[in-house]
Amino acid sequence: MLVVLDDIIFSRQSNGGISVYWREITRSIRSNVNFRIETTSSNKSLFFDVSTKLSGPHVFHSSYFRTTNNKYAINILTVHDCIHKKRINPRNLIFHVFLRNKLKKSDVVICVSETTKNDLYRYYRKSLPKRVKVIYNGVDVDFKDLKLKREKLVLFIGDRSWYKNFAYSIRISKLLGYPLVIVGKPLNKKEMKLIETLGIKYSISTNVTTVELINLYNTVSFLVYCSDFEGFGIPLIEAARCKCPVITLDKPFVREVLGEYTIRVSEDSLQAVSNYINDEKLIKQLIRGAYTRSLNYDWTSSSKELMSVYEESLRINKNNQ
Repeated sequence: MLVVLDDIIFSRQSNGGISVYWREITRSIRSNVNFRIETTSSNKSLFFDVSTKLSGPHVFHSSYFRTTNNKYAINILTVHDCIHKKRINPRNLIFHVFLRNKLKKSDVVICVSETTKNDLYRYYRKSLPKRVKVIYNGVDVDFKDLKLKREKLVLFIGDRSWYKNFAYSIRISKLLGYPLVIVGKPLNKKEMKLIETLGIKYSISTNVTTVELINLYNTVSFLVYCSDFEGFGIPLIEAARCKCPVITLDKPFVREVLGEYTIRVSEDSLQAVSNYINDEKLIKQLIRGAYTRSLNYDWTSSSKELMSVYEESLRINKNNQ
């Protein structure tokens, strides 16, 4: 079986959720002796189809919204989320048109969650192919409980775009009196002003290694992940594997990934956090439940599901000829 993996994402970002996804989910595929793998990472614009000279049936799967114009190819597209539909601006409108066209050219669409699948049917029903599959993200096996002593610290990791609600982490840090540990890019002026106004203690780290991140999950009291929108939310299961309680809003992606096993706050009140701190039994129940849910996700299983999609797609293509 011939599979073309388009590694374009690595020329756009060295780190990030999509890079992690593509690296991990294709690791087993690249080593599978039953597959003949070719890779491409041309920096050609995303708006143009990739041209290949392959003459036989094959799968073309891009890491970042590209399709091929090869008539023998089965185009497979992965969609992580529809966050661009949550806020209207010129850039998001352009991406909407771009994604709609790519979906029309695809033979199979992979979604990383039912939440993303539901959003796709909500916004792009007429553009979707007949085959839309959900294959969940996984988590690195190195994320685990190291049984370290936890300190009174609140953790925020990752991007701080508008929908991530970074301000909630600051407010929770203030409410608990726990210093805030930030993993990500340097603070902007607005974020710095809010921190200074509330007078909280904080530290910030950039370019954190996996080992350092696992150590943080094992030493802080809570991860704050109060995002409004996510396709999946890998930090949820990373923290759960490390038996670190997670503070979230009550959102569909949270319920899908970790069920009821997070400390849920509302946009109007963060007081629930204080209530949980004084209930050690309840905290332990959440930790156990979240850990059990996290065992449902691993990259090996995700890769096997993806390989099955490749094989099924080529079989369907052959039968239709």
